[in-house]
Amino acid sequence: AVYRLSPIAAVLPDALSSDKAKAGAANGLFWGKVFPTLQNVLAEAARALHQRGELSQAALLKYIISVTEDEQYHGIFHFTDNNMPCRAILLHRAIQKISPQDDAARRFIDILPNGSVDSTAQAQLHKVQQERLPAALPGPMQHVYRVPWEAYGLDPRLSMEHAQYVAQMVEDLTDALASSLVQSWAEQSAKAFLSDADTLLHEQAIHLQHMANLAHRFVGRTALVDDFKARLRSTSGGSGGGSNNKGPAQLIVVTGVDGSGRSSLVSKAMADLSQEEHAAGKSSTLFVARYVGRTVNSSSAEALFKDLALMLFRAYGEPAPKTIDSWEQIRNHFRRALQQVPENKHVVLALFEVDKLSSLVGIGNVVQCFNPEGLSSRVKIVVTLLDSDRAYMPKMRALTRAAGGSGEALSLPALQRAEAAEMLEVVLKRDF
Repeated sequence: AVYRLSPIAAVLPDALSSDKAKAGAANGLFWGKVFPTLQNVLAEAARALHQRGELSQAALLKYIISVTEDEQYHGIFHFTDNNMPCRAILLHRAIQKISPQDDAARRFIDILPNGSVDSTAQAQLHKVQQERLPAALPGPMQHVYRVPWEAYGLDPRLSMEHAQYVAQMVEDLTDALASSLVQSWAEQSAKAFLSDADTLLHEQAIHLQHMANLAHRFVGRTALVDDFKARLRSTSGGSGGGSNNKGPAQLIVVTGVDGSGRSSLVSKAMADLSQEEHAAGKSSTLFVARYVGRTVNSSSAEALFKDLALMLFRAYGEPAPKTIDSWEQIRNHFRRALQQVPENKHVVLALFEVDKLSSLVGIGNVVQCFNPEGLSSRVKIVVTLLDSDRAYMPKMRALTRAAGGSGEALSLPALQRAEAAEMLEVVLKRDF
């Protein structure tokens, strides 16, 4: 057979026009008709060959998945480096109630030439977003942003919800990149040069640096910050007495909707108190921060509480426990570290995003580690988690109620439009 290729102008007279608008329209119109047919023919033929055993699974994927999914397959789903899932981050923008009839919708979902939604493409996308990626990546590496659809599409200049989403996504991405670099360096350094004691210092340093970064980026909400600092001062060694002292609560559970600023607010308050002590020449308070999932040792309850127990005993100048392997030993040593605080010390321990903490011993056992009963009066424990969490939240609420005056629950209000606009402006100016 002989195949003769005709010039493109024979089919599309305007395809090579110097007028970009005409050329674009001609190519778009033609390709819009050809592409779906070509795509379906190749996909159906590839599936048929695969069923007959004449095409491998890897070859089949070339005809039925997108370039983006192919990159995910080789970079995440089919990785050879055991640490790869901790080096990837999922930023999932879940657009709520998108309307295919809106002109802007074509930029966000697959629309066929006849104006209907490409259900096959959407089903493949849904499987990747809802099943494969969440299963492949640790919980702390996943961020979901539920964004309401507007007729004009997505525009942070016109919608408070869109502005909040952009600002939160920028913060999550920069935090993840910085954390990955710092963690990689710390892990390599620990393996090559550091003793166990030095590794504990590096772990503490990574989290305190993140706390400083969040505090530096914090915008507004001065009254909330001052109020929270007052709640901590009774233990942090500051001027907690008097009208600003919010009482003796030793367990403070901070909740709020996604994006309400729980971690940032607590980080800002702790960083301010630390700086105030430093400026006053004091060093009696040990500020301990752990952001769940930021490092390997902060991802599971077992590793987290073991690390905290060893670090606290070292900070007290006491010898570390010789045996601390089973969960019972880990829990007992952690509790003992919070019960036997030296008289010249105060401890402010903040655990962020506890709802992302994994555990093999059950959530109830983990929550009991925060029980303020029997702890030194010089200890404050701050826990942050989502209002909507259905695992840790009910048990934390029950523990707070049972603790009476020793427990306190604070729910942060969602950001207001003016606050979101100010935060977005600061973040974009600083980071870009």
